[in-house]
Amino acid sequence: MIVFDASTLILLAKIELLTPLSKDIDIIITEIVEKEAAGKINSLDAKIIRSLIKKGAIVVKPVKETPIVEELMNDFNMDKGESSVVVLYKEINADLVATDDGQLIKAAKLMEIPFVSSITFLIRGKQKGLIDEDIALEKLRKLEDFGWYKTRVVEDAEKRIRGDKR
Repeated sequence: MIVFDASTLILLAKIELLTPLSKDIDIIITEIVEKEAAGKINSLDAKIIRSLIKKGAIVVKPVKETPIVEELMNDFNMDKGESSVVVLYKEINADLVATDDGQLIKAAKLMEIPFVSSITFLIRGKQKGLIDEDIALEKLRKLEDFGWYKTRVVEDAEKRIRGDKR
């Protein structure tokens, strides 16, 4: 069970990886993340996310409005969506958090919450033989265009997709 934030849902939808991924893992989101990720009426990625929610491939769970949500927002300079991800992760005792948000990544590290990013899903898909190398590299380029990744992160991902162990 993995709790996703909006940025990761959107990025995976944009590179056409969210739908196949939703068949293999349990994707859980908060109501706040649903609004952030699926709220754009004419956006293709929002349409994909809404479709997966409707099919039950993405499960939406409420998060109790507690002072913890506000505390996390203040302590880690996070938006409400990212803060709700941490709260839901703890409430349901999830396995991981999926995020590409810098502030949530910092919070996860400090709070010892295991996390993965869109790039992680792409690399694992290639390593498991679910994605051809050329397609994985093409999707990595799209992630580079859509996301806010540091150059070294993209370079490392490219090496791992190519199977370079150096």
